[in-house]
Amino acid sequence: MNVFRAPNTFIVALTYSSRSEWVKNVLAAGRCELQTRSRKYQLVAPTVVSDPTRQRFPFAVRIVLTLVDADEYMELTRA
Repeated sequence: MNVFRAPNTFIVALTYSSRSEWVKNVLAAGRCELQTRSRKYQLVAPTVVSDPTRQRFPFAVRIVLTLVDADEYMELTRA
């Protein structure tokens, strides 16, 4: 899973599209918990965004996302 931190939010590259079961589950629940680097974050307000420019991601990640034709990400806000 490719997760990137932004001010007050996290963005998750949806390399398997927004049709993945975990994405549907998070959207239905309206929240989730993310554990990364031994820290847990409560995240809310999941939103799926389609962005062919992939501008929210670092340059190297944009290249990989372009190669795998992934132009969606989920944005979640810290609770």
